[in-house]
Amino acid sequence: MTIIFDDEKENKDLEDIHKQEEEDLVAMLAESKYNMPHVNLANLPIENDALRTIPEADARERELAPFKILGKNLHIAIRSPQPDNVQTATEYFKSHGYEPHFYMASEASLVKAWSRYEEISYASESRAGSIDISGDVLEKIASNIKNIVDIKAEIEKIEKEKTHTTSHMLEVIMAGAIAVNASDVHIEPEENIVRLRYRL
Repeated sequence: MTIIFDDEKENKDLEDIHKQEEEDLVAMLAESKYNMPHVNLANLPIENDALRTIPEADARERELAPFKILGKNLHIAIRSPQPDNVQTATEYFKSHGYEPHFYMASEASLVKAWSRYEEISYASESRAGSIDISGDVLEKIASNIKNIVDIKAEIEKIEKEKTHTTSHMLEVIMAGAIAVNASDVHIEPEENIVRLRYRL
C-alpha cells in the first residue's frame, strides 16, 4: 500500500491554525487588557479612501491601518494599543480633521491592509461617485501609449499585476483616448467581458 502525504495541504492547514490562534489571542487581549474592540480584516473590505488618510510608511511605522471612513469618522486597526501609541495616533488623525476609532488587530490583518497601498491610484475619488484624475497622471500613462495595441497591453499589465482598481483602469482608458486622439470612448459591459471602443 502506498501512502501519499500532501505536505502542501498540511502546511497550509497548520498556517491557518496559527493565524486563527493569533486572532483569538488578539481578541482576548483587546477585551480583557485594553478594553478595545477587536477587528479581523481577513474578510473585510479595505477602503482606499481610508488608507489615503496616512502615508504607507507612517502607517507601517505606527503599526496601524485605517480601513473604513464614514464622513470624518475614521476606523483604524492598530496592533499595539498602548496608551502612548493610541494618543499619538489620535493627535495625528485629529490634526488632519478626522475622528479616529481604534480596533486592535493582528499582524496578519495589518499586512493585508498595507498590501492595498499598492492598489491606490493617484486618482481622487469622492463618495458621491465622481472621480477626479490628475492631468499629470494621464500624461505619464499616455507617454507609454502610441496606438490601440499599447492600450490593450497597459490594461493587461495592470490586470496581471492585480492593481486593476476601478480608478486605475479609468486612468489607462482615458490616457489611451488622449494618446490616440479619440473623440469618444464607449465602455460596453457584456455577460463575461467588457468591450472598450474608441472612436478615432
